[in-house]
Amino acid sequence: MGLLEKDNFCSLFVGVDDFYLNKLLMTYPTWVRSRPEIVRMPHVFVADSQQVTALDPRWGQIQKEREAAAALHGLSLRDTRFEVVPWSMNHNDGISQREEMLTGLIKCADRLTTPWYLKLDADTFSKGRGGFYYDKWFTAKPCYISSPWGYTRPAGTVALMNAWASGVPELAGLPDVPFTSSEHPKAKDVHSRMASWIMFGDSAWTKWASSLCRETRLPFPSQDTYLSYIQARTGKNWVAAKFRGMNWEHARNVGALKNGCAACLGGLAVTP
Repeated sequence: MGLLEKDNFCSLFVGVDDFYLNKLLMTYPTWVRSRPEIVRMPHVFVADSQQVTALDPRWGQIQKEREAAAALHGLSLRDTRFEVVPWSMNHNDGISQREEMLTGLIKCADRLTTPWYLKLDADTFSKGRGGFYYDKWFTAKPCYISSPWGYTRPAGTVALMNAWASGVPELAGLPDVPFTSSEHPKAKDVHSRMASWIMFGDSAWTKWASSLCRETRLPFPSQDTYLSYIQARTGKNWVAAKFRGMNWEHARNVGALKNGCAACLGGLAVTP
């Protein structure tokens, strides 16, 4: 039995608003039909409370899909959690929809009750069956497990984060995060970081990282930029995993997403 098959080891953690909940209706079946480990994970959804409530009928569709996947894999859903966490920010303060949702994935981490969580973007889909983790990733006790990435846009973001960290007591005495700036073809900060369209996170570490930001707004409005910076500033170990090689993909375009999900579900209908 792998670690993700253990009860209450890892939660599913997803952020949605009205637009992304519709995307989730497309992608969620690919997750649970091809990756049985996800079915029994406690489900925690951070939802824009101004657009999506816990009574939205689309949650019923998600739950029915989960129940169907449990039956498909011969699993019981007894005592499994399904929670919709309301989250909102005041857009009159110049806060964008994107900032609101990405901030929620940091500020609502306190709702996680398992040692680990699997954060998936609603437009991430599984391309088919297969393993997507190794137990050794978790036993190494990293702060997160994610795909590596090499830059942040716009240029100046890391300098902004360094300035912010200088005023945080837990971070002020640590070295600034190094970076180089590139002006071509688009201005960016080149440095080691992660991308979180699919990631595993240590819940306790994420909650600690969240606690460092005492303000409502993050110093930079990006969940993975914030976590990447805290990791780099503190030197905490992390695991770089190439999830595309494990049959996962990410598509923002709705047409590409529909086609990818249809291909996955069509392939799953064929007995392996």
